[in-house]
Amino acid sequence: MSTAYSLFLHQCLRCDGLPFAVRLDPNAEILAAIEEAERGENLYGPFKSAQEIMEALAAGNLEDYEKKV
Repeated sequence: MSTAYSLFLHQCLRCDGLPFAVRLDPNAEILAAIEEAERGENLYGPFKSAQEIMEALAAGNLEDYEKKV
């Protein structure tokens, strides 16, 4: 395992970055969310504290969280 890790790090240095392409193939849901965000729709926040963010995430459904607030 240490040899594999060492090889990986050497390749990172040699390539001046990760030795492989990192890419995201967004699905239709992600593309729709990006478009909504660019139009300023369905944005939540700002939150007043980290605790509020954690409560919203724990709710799992931001619409239910907004009703609570």
